[in-house]
Amino acid sequence: MQKIKPIGSDSTIRCWKLIIGILLIFLFITSNVAFGADVLFVVGKHKLKAVDKKVMSSLVDKGFNVMVREDKRVLNKDLVGKDLIIISDSVIVKWLKVDFRDTQIPIICAEALLFENLGMTNQTKSEDYGRKTRQQYVTIVDPDHPLAAALNDDVQVSTEGLFIGWGVPSHEAIKVATMMGNQSRYTIFAYDAGAQMQGPIAPAKRIGFYLSNKNKGSITTDGWALFDAAVNWAVTEPVELAKAK
Repeated sequence: MQKIKPIGSDSTIRCWKLIIGILLIFLFITSNVAFGADVLFVVGKHKLKAVDKKVMSSLVDKGFNVMVREDKRVLNKDLVGKDLIIISDSVIVKWLKVDFRDTQIPIICAEALLFENLGMTNQTKSEDYGRKTRQQYVTIVDPDHPLAAALNDDVQVSTEGLFIGWGVPSHEAIKVATMMGNQSRYTIFAYDAGAQMQGPIAPAKRIGFYLSNKNKGSITTDGWALFDAAVNWAVTEPVELAKAK
């Protein structure tokens, strides 16, 4: 006698196979991303400015654990166990007591005056690094890199004049975006671990990023997409390293 299959059993099995397949694909794509990363966010004041508030909420929304420290109060012990350091342009450089230059933790630095301290640029202000007022656009020069957030050409990053930081990185840098109209000044640039910076070898990923607190939070959707791309790239392991684990 032929056995009677329960109604819907085949379709249920196919449905579960499809769900499992989608989950496996998702896990494969994201397996090298550090979910729940521990982040040290260095700021000028614990009462965050508008852009710093948005940065903070973006990190929390990603599920990251965020430690906020003022420039005057950040200590070497605060670096222990961290997966990422973000330095806001709200910091006062002379008040920083920690030398971040040799730390083997990825850094996103939005304070252009720190680029030379970190070895990311040479030391001459206004020639190797600096800041420019009343800017609303950056120009993407490497749209294929993940740091470009799938954007290209001139991208409006603010709806009002923005105080933009820039640097002139080494030939081994990943050069993603420049000031509009000035292709020698990079507003988004990076070094992978082991790359030759302007002097030292990068001990971990380093990202120079233009984002400024010297406006009233008028960053556009594309501007925040670029920031999210910087965070994602900073905490993402190279595929080869992830496979080796």
